[in-house]
Amino acid sequence: TSPNSETALIQVVNNSDEKIHLVELHFYQYGKQISTQGGMNADGSALKKGDFLGFELSSIDVDLNEPITIEASVEIDNVKRSVGAVQSIQLSKGNAYNFEIIKDSSSNLIIQKLENVE
Repeated sequence: TSPNSETALIQVVNNSDEKIHLVELHFYQYGKQISTQGGMNADGSALKKGDFLGFELSSIDVDLNEPITIEASVEIDNVKRSVGAVQSIQLSKGNAYNFEIIKDSSSNLIIQKLENVE
């Protein structure tokens, strides 16, 4: 998936062994939540390791001239779990930003930005 010239694309890949049924992204700017988007497979199947979802943000959703914080949660076996936040991300129209959900050293799920990924 690629962004168009008026949106920023956020791609979230499941790099954990968990079968994730829903990914929800909460976008914060200016100290408050300004938008939420959720995504899942159209057929309701779980996202397996290596599967990804794309989320498009436009200037209607967020101010693309200012940094945002992205907080993420997932649903696994009908239980919603927070996977943390990525602070102060600067988005711009026409670009894609890649994130992954992984297990940390304590076996907790976390979200982190992937650097230098096309």
